[in-house]
Amino acid sequence: MQENIPFRFSEKSLDLISYPSKIDIAEGPARSSKSASIAFKLGIKIENNNYNQFFISGTTSGVARRNVVDNKNGFLDMFRGNVRDGTNPKYGNHLIFTDSKGKEKIIYIFGFKDKARWQTVLGSTLGGGIIDEINTADPNFIKEVYRSLISVNDFWLGGTLNPDNPDKEVYTELINRCRPLKKWVHDIPLEIIADLKTSPSDRIIMGATYWHFNFKDNPIM
Repeated sequence: MQENIPFRFSEKSLDLISYPSKIDIAEGPARSSKSASIAFKLGIKIENNNYNQFFISGTTSGVARRNVVDNKNGFLDMFRGNVRDGTNPKYGNHLIFTDSKGKEKIIYIFGFKDKARWQTVLGSTLGGGIIDEINTADPNFIKEVYRSLISVNDFWLGGTLNPDNPDKEVYTELINRCRPLKKWVHDIPLEIIADLKTSPSDRIIMGATYWHFNFKDNPIM
């Protein structure tokens, strides 16, 4: 029988959660705590943000819920008591997050392959959100998310992915334009460091941070 070990964050996860970034890209294998770290940071951002609309997206809404929301140590688990499933059909698949001041905030859940759905959501003023498995998302969707958020003063965007083909547009246009913290450079494979260096300094996105996760970053593992 597997021992029921309480979840806790690694030092790298705590750095990701507390670092004042605008964009966080967390790359690494499954069960390396990248999704839990990104999800927890979203909750902190929602708590401290004056905006009341956010999102969680994945390949489909079902995948987004499975990977980020409903899983063990997922968003509902970590913020139990502050978040619940929404029931208003006007908002489709969504959560309601109640912050410490009693203000209710909406978290839309959708699949980025559902263009009609995400166009409707992105037409609203959003404070931030998560793109799960961002390497599988249509580049046009990622660009629309960025355009939607860039006008918001205190926006935050989190993206997770398993390692993929570095020739994909998401690497050249987003991931390689992020920069890691010097503290964690030693934990990034040399081939990824080389890829990050392919973006010249004038193409770096200010406030965009790259994080590489491995099994050492999951204390339970």
